[in-house]
Amino acid sequence: MCETRLLYSGDSVTVSQCVHCRVLFIWHGNILLSFTSEKFSSFRRAINSFGYEVQYQYFADGEERLVVSTPNPEISFAFTAEEWASFKNALNEAAYMQEIYALMV
Repeated sequence: MCETRLLYSGDSVTVSQCVHCRVLFIWHGNILLSFTSEKFSSFRRAINSFGYEVQYQYFADGEERLVVSTPNPEISFAFTAEEWASFKNALNEAAYMQEIYALMV
């Protein structure tokens, strides 16, 4: 089991990093993602590359959501506008905290 350091927590998103193996964990709702530092940076850049031109779709519950595809065609993420903003903010704040912790060692 990893000993994690909290990088961000709020708005249904938590980002932490193992102090030993350096793997980052993103917990959003019932989804848990894990990335190496390099893959996290790449994932964050990809998420931040979505601009204002994103296309929201109506779902059966009447809510508009942005669908983000993954390399695995069977798995996609769906975010409301509020969830999307919160998710992007969480990733950026976590990256900022990574930099702060790196300066402290």
